[in-house]
Formats: sequence, structure tokens, C-alpha cells
Amino acid sequence: MMLTKVKLERIQRGLRQADVAALTKGKVPQHRLSLLERGVTPSPDEAKALADAFKVSPEELFQMA
Repeated sequence: MMLTKVKLERIQRGLRQADVAALTKGKVPQHRLSLLERGVTPSPDEAKALADAFKVSPEELFQMA
């Protein structure tokens, strides 16, 4: 199984999906994070919220055109 960058970042930081959802202040609920970790494409707002939570750029988490 290939890990997405989002899942890898979460695991490396020792966070649960619920923790990341809380860090996004509800902008990316846990059920949506689960989908994103399986490769579903995020909305621009979701990408920014997750990037902010991990303190990286959205481009670092997702290949964005």
C-alpha cells in the first residue's frame, strides 16, 4: 500500500485523524481526511487547511496544477 503525503505527515507527527481534524478547526472533518488519505483530491480550501495544520505548503502535500 502506498502512503499519501498527507497520511505520511500525520503518522510522522504521531497524530490521529481526529487530531488533524481538530487542527484544521473543522475545515477538514475526520471522515473527509480519511478519503484524502486514500487519494481523493482535496478542494483548495481543504488543501490550505491541511497545509496550515502541518505548517507546510499545499504543494508539499498535494501535487497541484
